[in-house]
Amino acid sequence: MTLHDKIMRMPHGTNEAVYSERSDWLAYKTGHRDARHAAAELAIAQDALVAQLVEALERISMYRAFNGDDWPAQQARAALISHKGER
Repeated sequence: MTLHDKIMRMPHGTNEAVYSERSDWLAYKTGHRDARHAAAELAIAQDALVAQLVEALERISMYRAFNGDDWPAQQARAALISHKGER
């Protein structure tokens, strides 16, 4: 599940009984929805950036391994493994 999906599935964390006026409850729900959507859009942008960084690390890893300099390739592979394990 992506960060975007996790954000979109976040519950609002309170119930209608807390509010004395229905309009207050609806305003809270609307604000929560709007904030959730804004945060999810930021997450999409970050996912794209992370994908670009992963691709760059893969290229570095392949280049370094091909040229016989294995230490940077090991570092790039370790970063990729760490990133893929966090998803």
